[in-house]
Amino acid sequence: MAMPSRRFVPVFAALAIAVAVTIVTYATVRFGSFNVARAYIRGDAVAVDRTTFDLGQIKSSVPLDVVVPVRNLGADGLRITGSRATCGCVHVASKLPLLIEPGAIGVVRLSVEADEEEREFEERIKLFVDVADPIVVTVKAVVK
Repeated sequence: MAMPSRRFVPVFAALAIAVAVTIVTYATVRFGSFNVARAYIRGDAVAVDRTTFDLGQIKSSVPLDVVVPVRNLGADGLRITGSRATCGCVHVASKLPLLIEPGAIGVVRLSVEADEEEREFEERIKLFVDVADPIVVTVKAVVK
């Protein structure tokens, strides 16, 4: 079998990159983010655009809200039934259980309040969903 010409390889590579960029752009526009598009392609029932929230510097004992949009990609309604955090400084402020209809986006509000001395923290909270593995959300901040 003959080897492709040296001109063919860069043209093929450029074409492959162009196709990949087009797919990623379409997925981002169609689903709002690449993470949601990837979850849809994998057949996941639930998708979260962002699971890590870096709050930067925060003041001690001043509560902050973090909004976590959760998209139901399944054909049936899903429920976020509960949560478990690594510390008491992060908790779900939304009323649970939260029902999210098929194709809809539900909003889970987290409340973050660090009442400690200056330090960096990284805490996790699991959101338990009735149709999938728990959603793990990470909250990072530097307490001042």
